[in-house]
Amino acid sequence: MSDSRPIRVLHICYPLIRAGIETWLLHVLKQLDQDSFQFDIAVHSLGHPLEPEYEAAGARILKIPRADHILAHIVGLRRLIRSRGPYDIIHSHVHHTGIEFAICRGATRAALLAHAHNDERAFADAPFLQRIALKISRPWIGKYATAGLACSQRAAAAFFGKNWASDGRFQVLHCGIDLQRFRATPEARAALKKEIGLPDDAVVIGHVGRFAPAKNHTFIVALMPHILARIPNAYFVFVGDGPLRSKVQEDVNRAGLEGLVRFLGSRPDVPSLMTNLFDLLLFPSRHEGLPLTLIEAQAAGCPVVCSDEISPETFVLEELFRPISLKAAISQWVEAVHEAIRTRRPSPEECVTRLSQTDFDLGRGLERLVQLYFCLATKEIDCRRGKRV
Repeated sequence: MSDSRPIRVLHICYPLIRAGIETWLLHVLKQLDQDSFQFDIAVHSLGHPLEPEYEAAGARILKIPRADHILAHIVGLRRLIRSRGPYDIIHSHVHHTGIEFAICRGATRAALLAHAHNDERAFADAPFLQRIALKISRPWIGKYATAGLACSQRAAAAFFGKNWASDGRFQVLHCGIDLQRFRATPEARAALKKEIGLPDDAVVIGHVGRFAPAKNHTFIVALMPHILARIPNAYFVFVGDGPLRSKVQEDVNRAGLEGLVRFLGSRPDVPSLMTNLFDLLLFPSRHEGLPLTLIEAQAAGCPVVCSDEISPETFVLEELFRPISLKAAISQWVEAVHEAIRTRRPSPEECVTRLSQTDFDLGRGLERLVQLYFCLATKEIDCRRGKRV
């Protein structure tokens, strides 16, 4: 690689919706020196909310055929690599990363970086073809990957094998957030309530997440009448979008609760909502890799009642969390919500200070990612041992 040009990274991603992986990568891109790095983003569909922000930050967004159209996908990905390259690194964020790397072999001399964002539970209810793709992909990650990152230890085991820790190529990198976005402002709460149409005395129970089965929105709807019996001035705010949104709205209407629920769609101001509007985040997910939403809640000092399916690595500020089994009685969930709302809430300043000492601070995680990129691109460092060669 010449010192006169930036390190060129091709990211293989899902469509650029406002979700965890895509938002984290956007924040990474915004923090990077554009003279030192050039990101190309390969996706299978265009026209999604984050694309203008990616392009404004200097990325090129390139379309390739879907992976389930395998022959077209192979041809499209190899053609992209040859026509838009050469790349120094191919950084794959998809569940079928091993298949992507098998396709890339022979088309590029780039380092191949696998990134595991989910653990095995994410695929338990996946379509048959997706589960087959994951099964094929796992050994090929081990065979072809130059290096690998995972959002949690459980995600590392799911993608890299149970003995991943003994393979120097693989490491856990907790996806961080921009802590500077979490600031409490006294006037913001009243302004947000007015914008969303909530009364001044509303107790706001929020949820942030894509409307997909893993997020378990139907469980939240089932809890609502029981929470209202204990907290009569409770209102519920859903932030996010996805294929199940209309069904959840129908469930709310069928329960006669539409006047107490707000669907805000996909929004860029989640830090402000958590810091200035939410009294509680309700998060009964069936499974998660390591949800950035809960890192954001901690930065905001927002109490969280969540399922016990969340990785313990998530709980930095443990006093904010009340994890409960999805098999527990409804009354246990309601009591946890009630107690969490009554407990003194720490200030965002205090929470940000504590999180800044961990790799959930975007800046700290970015330093490690940049070091790995430099290592892979220059080959001046043995990436397995961190020593110069």
